[in-house]
Amino acid sequence: MNLIGEKPISTAAVEQLTSGRRLSCYFTAMAFPVFVVLTYGPILGQLTPLVGLLVSTILYFAAIYFFYGIAELAFERHTYLLWSSAVAAFVLGFLSTGLTDIWSVLTGCSMFLLGGVIVGRMCRDGHHPGRTYLIGAGVVVLFFTAQLFSYWAPMMDQTSQAVPRVLAEMEPIYRSLGFTEETTQDVLAQAGKLFGVMVRLIPAFTVLGALVEFGLGFLVFAYVVNRRHPWRRFWAPFSRWRVPFAFTPVVAVTILARLLGNDTAQLVADNILAILALHYCIAGLALIEYYMNKLSLPPLLRFSFYMLLFLTQFVSLLAATAAFGTMILLGFVDSFADWRKEPSTTEAAQARNRLQ
Repeated sequence: MNLIGEKPISTAAVEQLTSGRRLSCYFTAMAFPVFVVLTYGPILGQLTPLVGLLVSTILYFAAIYFFYGIAELAFERHTYLLWSSAVAAFVLGFLSTGLTDIWSVLTGCSMFLLGGVIVGRMCRDGHHPGRTYLIGAGVVVLFFTAQLFSYWAPMMDQTSQAVPRVLAEMEPIYRSLGFTEETTQDVLAQAGKLFGVMVRLIPAFTVLGALVEFGLGFLVFAYVVNRRHPWRRFWAPFSRWRVPFAFTPVVAVTILARLLGNDTAQLVADNILAILALHYCIAGLALIEYYMNKLSLPPLLRFSFYMLLFLTQFVSLLAATAAFGTMILLGFVDSFADWRKEPSTTEAAQARNRLQ
């Protein structure tokens, strides 16, 4: 109710009042070229192992920040600040690497810039946060794949060659623990199969690493936007996360390629399924969180559930596989069943009338 008789300020006007070039925007614009030089230039390889590990850790969290920071620049429409930083990043990146690693600089800078710009612009235009995340994540996967595609085969070959040496080093350890010869060989055989699966999924693991950085940056951006501009409703609580039904045909085609394709098609299908499985697993966990909220379970019981889920991977591989498999199945079925769908106003009124 408007008690003083004045017209309410529109959301556009409020955004105009609350916007402005914050200090974080200037920091993002100035620090991004430095980040590119440190990430793709030769400096990191010239450091001592301990210092290199420290710098690599800082760069990992910096990557999360720049996904957020570039999205913030795009959202606030600081166009000149954004693209002057982009030009500086490209130029300094090329000067630091020369022609030897120009492709990594081009794809890496494009991944951060386009991924962040898409998120910021789509949020500004009022798009749903789930749709915004999926399109931004798709751009990140595209450029990251273009960047590391030529490295995946050598990485898989080198890892495959190292597996027999690792298994040979594990054998005396099991024998020292009192395992019989037969049991030791069975355990090593299972470990060899597990290592083989991990080698096949190296592309998926590296892509998921980039998606984790992008996802965390996206969550920080969504949280900040929700605090500064709550009327945009860009923050979706974890209990509402779900994978869209539109991904079901992708899953079906990928499974068919896995069953009917050649070795290359099966390798690609395995990695795509691994990436999708993680998203369905998170959606299944969000579904469980939704029903725990609905049942008003006490915090201690929720904490116990998550701790048990975390500890299963250390207690038993079979138990961990069953737990994560169940969440993947729940997330997949919920993508088209939509068990968390809220009833419409008409349906709710009809339900109340029936109760009365």
